[in-house]
Amino acid sequence: KTFTKNGLQNIWDKVSSESPSQKIESLIMAQQIFTMNGITTTTNLNSDVETIKLLDSLSHEKVIQMRIHLYTDYQVLLNNPMILESLTSTNIILDGINLYIDGPISSEQALLKDTNFYGNGSYGIQLIEDSIIEAAINFSLDNNLIIAFHCLGDSAIGLVKRHVKKSITIENNLRFRIEHAQIFDPSDYDLLNRYYLIPSVQPNESQNDFEFIDSKFSPVLKSKAYQYKSLKSQLGLICFGSLSPLNPPSPFSQMYLAQYLNSKYNYFIIRGFFMKSIIEKNIPSSKVRPFLSKRKVKKL
Repeated sequence: KTFTKNGLQNIWDKVSSESPSQKIESLIMAQQIFTMNGITTTTNLNSDVETIKLLDSLSHEKVIQMRIHLYTDYQVLLNNPMILESLTSTNIILDGINLYIDGPISSEQALLKDTNFYGNGSYGIQLIEDSIIEAAINFSLDNNLIIAFHCLGDSAIGLVKRHVKKSITIENNLRFRIEHAQIFDPSDYDLLNRYYLIPSVQPNESQNDFEFIDSKFSPVLKSKAYQYKSLKSQLGLICFGSLSPLNPPSPFSQMYLAQYLNSKYNYFIIRGFFMKSIIEKNIPSSKVRPFLSKRKVKKL
């Protein structure tokens, strides 16, 4: 198991640095795409302090009129605790924090339970120490903040489960999320159906994974990969993300991609997963309450 502080650098290097005017132009364009599709609320999971302040200012000036829920890195919030109190627009909400457990995107970087999958005793890269995961969970519960756990591999998801089961109950869960959830061991489904974490997935990642999964994964490991239909059935819902700006911001493009992959490849990744499955609102009544309760944000 290897720890690295620069595990995300290869992703950030792909995103060109934009000037303030370019950022504003990109935000306006994204808003137009959303509103054309009837979407008035969205979530941005990678918000630094500069972006949060820019969005708050643009919303206050009515340039951005959507409601935007923001997540920022755990360490960023620790270093800038006043950011929660500085927001002036009611449409810009700092909802939670990101914890990157492994990854960040391709299954080639997943933290796996197969302890020799990559050879030489290697089973992936864990990007964050256990002590920080525990501290972040306690911090989020104390301050009514959601955590988005970024997990690709089954071992990363299992690691989150070991920490979550110590602290999370139906009473205090704040819609915590498992981002990506690309390789999910069925033995950990209780993370969804018992501890009520929401799977948040990005179908476009499968395009990059086809060749790697087909050539490297055993039948057992394949059976754990991209099982969207099974993930949805655990809690009655599943969320889609776009990985914008690496991909188009419209969430509908992800739905269409899921259908396209199923019809073109009839592949295990999307088999049996249709548009109806994505849109259905069939959350069991016994599990509705924690998702409908209003969350009061405590100032740091």
